[in-house]
Amino acid sequence: MELLCDAHCHWQDPRLTEVLNDFCPVKHGIKHAMVNATSENDWTEVREIAARFPDIVTASYGLHPWKTTSASKNWITKLENELLANPHAHIGECGLDKWIQGHDLDLQKSLFTQQLSLAQKHQRVATIHCLKAWGSLREILSEYELPKGFLLHSYAGPRDWIPWFVEKGAYFSCSGYFFHDRKQASLNAFHDVPKDRLLLETDAPDMLLPQSMRPGSETANHPQNLRTIYEVATDIFKVTDEQLLRNYTTLFLE
Repeated sequence: MELLCDAHCHWQDPRLTEVLNDFCPVKHGIKHAMVNATSENDWTEVREIAARFPDIVTASYGLHPWKTTSASKNWITKLENELLANPHAHIGECGLDKWIQGHDLDLQKSLFTQQLSLAQKHQRVATIHCLKAWGSLREILSEYELPKGFLLHSYAGPRDWIPWFVEKGAYFSCSGYFFHDRKQASLNAFHDVPKDRLLLETDAPDMLLPQSMRPGSETANHPQNLRTIYEVATDIFKVTDEQLLRNYTTLFLE
């Protein structure tokens, strides 16, 4: 029985349109996937993908920090309506990003906290993106109690802050991108993540594996690369597929 679960991906991305035309997740060992939206513009596509793969995909609706300036005046109402229409849906991708050029951190904080408030109100999991803004993220999370927990996707924050995030209810997903030699420090930090809080992700179509680990010369991360990520990560972290499935189920499906 295949147990692979993708904790974070974007199957709605146009770079994967042709891939999904004849894609059979079960054929590639994928038991379940969290498909995350990034803005109002792709919420419909995420909803349709979840309907297309009802036993495999759970939808997550959110506003990515890179997309904050595109938010409509009633975006938060539309987001809440998506959640009310689907009691199994979660929130994300949302968060903070000081790496992106021209960022407006105050605007990001405003939209991020509104999404966290919905996660708290409706007891949904929040999938969080953070780059170069860990202090601000910690400050904000200290003010919230998220009963369903939250995912720090592709965690690359301070290693010594992992226990604090765990105490707040965090899970941490590792992507194959961290298998690049230059990302060794980020990969090593996952050794400090409790095994019952560890998840794996592709972030497809982004966060490509090292060239030696992917088939051909693909420039978009294929969802099927989840199998390679599992093979490498379970060996590095000495964790079983069964443990990872329990973690995924506890966070997203219960």
